[in-house]
Amino acid sequence: MTEKIEIYGQKGCRFCDKAKDLCEKYDMPYTYYEVGVDVEVKEFAKLFPHKRTVPQIMIDGSYLGGFAELNAELTLIGD
Repeated sequence: MTEKIEIYGQKGCRFCDKAKDLCEKYDMPYTYYEVGVDVEVKEFAKLFPHKRTVPQIMIDGSYLGGFAELNAELTLIGD
């Protein structure tokens, strides 16, 4: 089963880069959105109303969390 992973991040964010690397390690396709470039800051605030840090990650349209939650999720899937 392929899950739709969306990563919202910013340039220079090391945990954003780690999230992308993790998806690649587990051969999980993902879409990366750079906040302020691919998605406006206002849209990011609507998607994640109580979050002000990146990365913010969604799987199949449901909010997952940040890098730590993605790491835990992919580790479970990868085992």
